[in-house]
Amino acid sequence: MVFAGSLSEGTATTWLALAVVSGFAASDARGALVLTTFTAAMTLVRFAGHIVIDRLGRQRTIIGSGLLSIAGLATFAFGPTMALAWLGAVIWGCGAALLGPVAISAASDDPLRAAVRVSVVTAFGSFAQIVAPPVLGFLVDTIGARHMLATIMVAMALCVLLSPAVRQPAMEPR
Repeated sequence: MVFAGSLSEGTATTWLALAVVSGFAASDARGALVLTTFTAAMTLVRFAGHIVIDRLGRQRTIIGSGLLSIAGLATFAFGPTMALAWLGAVIWGCGAALLGPVAISAASDDPLRAAVRVSVVTAFGSFAQIVAPPVLGFLVDTIGARHMLATIMVAMALCVLLSPAVRQPAMEPR
């Protein structure tokens, strides 16, 4: 999940503005503005994340985040208008916001192994940032930046499928 969250965020920061410019013949300024709204959506959801997680729990938060990301990515990649694609970027940003933080939180559940588990989990995020750019760059050359973003939906679907891994441990009686 940290890999997928990092892949999603990193792909947006690297390719979203370019996908707007190349996919809609938009100005560089418009591309930057779409990226800014993606980042603002992520930031707002992260600030409210504790409320979402408290209300839904970690597993349902991951499921909702993955599904929102898929919906936003699909809307951006396949929406026929710039306005719809922009809305897709905002939805994607809302969905991507909590994937990494929730997965890292789950990795730290066991106090005896928290440091090792968190270091391993965050290594997956670093791995995504190292491996993704050349692979995604190849896809951009092949299918275009806008449609390449749709491939991130696979990682989001895996988050939904793997969501039981972040269930909170049963509370011990006092």
